Amino acid sequence: MGLQSAPTAAFLKFLKIKLLRNGPLSKLFFAQTKKKEDSYNMTCAPNVIQEFNSNPEIFAFEGTNTGATLLISYLKKLKLQKIFLAVVSDPRKGKVLYSIEKLLLTALSTVLFRMGSKRTFHQEGRETTKSETALAKFAGIHTGVLPNSKTIDDLLNRLNSDEMNEVLMSLFETLRKSKFFSSRPWLIPNGLFHVAIDAETIHKYTLESAHNCKQCPYCLKRERGGTVWYSHIQVVGSIVCPGGLRIPLYVYAIHAKSLRGESSVSDDKFKQECELSAFPVLLQKIRDRFPKLPFCVLADSLYANGPSMELLKKLSMEFMIVRKEGSMKTVGRDCDGLALIPDHKINHTRTETARENNRTVKRSWSFFNDIEYGDHKINILRFDEWVTDEEGQLISCVHWEWIVSWRLSKRNAPQTAMRGRLRWLEEDLFNTVKNRGFHMKHDYSRNSNCQVVWSILIMIALLVTELFTATSHVAPLKKGRSVKDFMRSVFFDLCKLGAKLFEAMILYRNIQIRYSLRKPFELHEV
Repeated sequence: MGLQSAPTAAFLKFLKIKLLRNGPLSKLFFAQTKKKEDSYNMTCAPNVIQEFNSNPEIFAFEGTNTGATLLISYLKKLKLQKIFLAVVSDPRKGKVLYSIEKLLLTALSTVLFRMGSKRTFHQEGRETTKSETALAKFAGIHTGVLPNSKTIDDLLNRLNSDEMNEVLMSLFETLRKSKFFSSRPWLIPNGLFHVAIDAETIHKYTLESAHNCKQCPYCLKRERGGTVWYSHIQVVGSIVCPGGLRIPLYVYAIHAKSLRGESSVSDDKFKQECELSAFPVLLQKIRDRFPKLPFCVLADSLYANGPSMELLKKLSMEFMIVRKEGSMKTVGRDCDGLALIPDHKINHTRTETARENNRTVKRSWSFFNDIEYGDHKINILRFDEWVTDEEGQLISCVHWEWIVSWRLSKRNAPQTAMRGRLRWLEEDLFNTVKNRGFHMKHDYSRNSNCQVVWSILIMIALLVTELFTATSHVAPLKKGRSVKDFMRSVFFDLCKLGAKLFEAMILYRNIQIRYSLRKPFELHEV
């Protein structure tokens, strides 16, 4: 064996990996003699030199953090595969080629990498044997062959959607038990997990569509002016946190039998009826799963009524409900009357003025405690904000009003208003899953149950990317790119670099996950 030279950093990493994985030191030995600051002479087994020369691409990332290696490592830490195995039962009998968790991870990959459709994922993923082998290994399949779409849909069609929702709630529970929230108390203001609920029309069909509307339990009939169509509406409940973090908890598909209203009403009224029918079901599911967790429900004005407040009190959930002009009229008149009393205005109003980005921002919080509404005594918070430019011209103004379940004061009014405004994150969630690469409105399947499961998979993918891109290792790699573009780049890393990615040193280390989530602003104490 003669002396052969190799580039220092890459070759040393390569030898270290061989020593760690291939066993006794006697099989691979080398002597280092410093020649220059950046090169060494190596005495190595010939087969190692040969592998080094034949696989130069591995040295581009071996021992280095790339988006793909970090994602593989993060999913292991998240224990997603174990959660799939623990909570989702396999309806298939007898011998199967692909286990349930491998099929679910393959399906999840389609939306995790935001490919837009199953066809695009399989076309680009199977472009070369190298890329297919890598994607298969990413899903835990060591044969190197991805399952086809029909195999995946046959399984998804037979799954229990409640078990798939349990995956979402188990991921949240994993985060909670890992002290993700307790180490960042500003994510749960006042110690409460804030739950926001919103609905969205996912699909629209006609009788001429390939979808079997008359047999589908989720097809909600709509008609207007002689035109008949069918809608699929889903309601999602999520944990929303200051700083923009969203954690989907439950996806509820509206069942046609649960609605009793007219099919010809306006789209807004029809959507409201769907939300009202889902509200008690979804909240009960969350409370049953987490019987002792403190929750605060952020709801829109649709729920500004006695029955909704009764339900929330029964479930031991705090609440902030938007009150709009025209709802609860007696409450509005009582507050207007109290606001005219000078002493009340002095003791129950707080104002602040600040300079932000060359603009003057004035904020006012007015609160009213123990306002009578039927058998209830409620608290009302009014928030106003005016933004003016350097010349004093009004740029914008907003007004919010909430029904609050806890007593208000000058001290807690600003933080309470901040918490109420977190509800916009849930509204933006549907914007994300529709328009930022997930393509939720795309028909991933024509089968009704399969469609619901695909929607839940999209929410799991959203949760994973929300957390993954918030880790401190990913932030410098993302470099200002959108999450959609970054996740697509991770997909192409997998395809280009292949199965060698799975030999990266990072996958064999016990790396502590750190998140770069930061307190977005100074929170007022309650």
